[in-house]
Amino acid sequence: MDSERAMGTVKKQSLHPDHSRTAMILTHPGGQQLVFGLDWTPLVGINPHKQGIKQSRALRATHFVIAGVGARSLGMTRLKSKQAGRKSRMHSAAAHYAQKHSAGAFACLIPFEGHGCWMVASHAGAVLSNTDRWFSDLNAAYEAIEPIQTRFPFLQIQTEPTLTDQAMPSWLLEQLSPLSRLQPVKRLRKYFFIPIFLFSILGCIGIYSQKYLIHTSDMTRQEAPDARHEWQRALRRLDSQIPIHHYQSLLELTRTWHDVPVHPAGWKLRNIECEAAMPGWKCAAHFDRQHKFSLNSDLERHLPAQWIMHASPLESASWIWQVPHRQAPHDWVVASEPEDWMSYLQRISLAFDHIRIGTGAVLGVQAPLDSQGRVIPMPTELPIWRYRSFAVKGPMRSVVMLEGLKVPVRWRRARLEIGSFSGQGPASHSALNLELTGELFETSKP
Repeated sequence: MDSERAMGTVKKQSLHPDHSRTAMILTHPGGQQLVFGLDWTPLVGINPHKQGIKQSRALRATHFVIAGVGARSLGMTRLKSKQAGRKSRMHSAAAHYAQKHSAGAFACLIPFEGHGCWMVASHAGAVLSNTDRWFSDLNAAYEAIEPIQTRFPFLQIQTEPTLTDQAMPSWLLEQLSPLSRLQPVKRLRKYFFIPIFLFSILGCIGIYSQKYLIHTSDMTRQEAPDARHEWQRALRRLDSQIPIHHYQSLLELTRTWHDVPVHPAGWKLRNIECEAAMPGWKCAAHFDRQHKFSLNSDLERHLPAQWIMHASPLESASWIWQVPHRQAPHDWVVASEPEDWMSYLQRISLAFDHIRIGTGAVLGVQAPLDSQGRVIPMPTELPIWRYRSFAVKGPMRSVVMLEGLKVPVRWRRARLEIGSFSGQGPASHSALNLELTGELFETSKP
């Protein structure tokens, strides 16, 4: 590709007069346009597409895109008419990156020849706020990413070589998905003419309604067996996308915490944080230096085999390790057993500081398409799954109470806080407070 197409060249004004959010367009090898420098914000609640349109109109954006499946984020930009009117499709580079790195927390820094450094960060497939931005150089981008590292201790940072016509990151060259495509924000004034033609349109529809309904009925009868088969395949794909954590897998995680001492060689354990990723858990134990005679080498002597140690300045350090997740398959085609799990959580709530359940939303499933690219309707006999946010906090000994919870659960984070402690010993003997956050899944009632 020539340099003008490769580097996108033209900078546009963004939603705010912030130079770090200036939009730039780069041409993908597939011919689509990649847009860098969107303004991102978290998207919470049901009907994210409707919310995205509403917020984009309020900020007078011309295009928007939604990234993520469970946790979502909304990216918006304002492009000039001559750039928005290009025939080739436009995609968000940040949304494309988040989609390719959907399990865990990731960040990417790309120096652009003559344009500074671009930085993006994502978590669980959603682009984080205050990223997808431009900085004067690589050092300035690293400074901006430090607060993100504080929020996500397991953030994996990728620093790419300077982008040129001959050198582009591998993820940037991968095929673009419709999920990263920018959607135009249609203004309401364009639809004021609709009532004028409403009755004439209804009249035309009435002429062909009977023939159409008969034809549609025949097609439905012919495609019903295929519809069931295709939707079963779509539901079973969730098994590879959503890891379900059974009680035994949670025990395997907490057993590794027993290898973490509380007061090793003049250091003190502050907490343990674990984040669920594919194909297992990524854990970090954070220590604080207690007096000036304590050395990093003293702490490292207690490090279990296969674990690694990171020292961050002089007064703190972390142990990093991974716990494989033995995922038991879950059949998403079969509806969950009708169980009063809410009453069960109410009964065991006395053993915890708190148990919190969200209001719930329909679990998004990528609908199968027919040979003409139309969505195949979901058969009524197949289950509709819903998910709710799920948070538990309390003494670590109370984790055994979760064994009786039979609904599918995906844990995202596990955190162990160290309370008052006297004497020395493994972390499992101290005053321990466990915090778990994730989602539980249920099928909708008919």
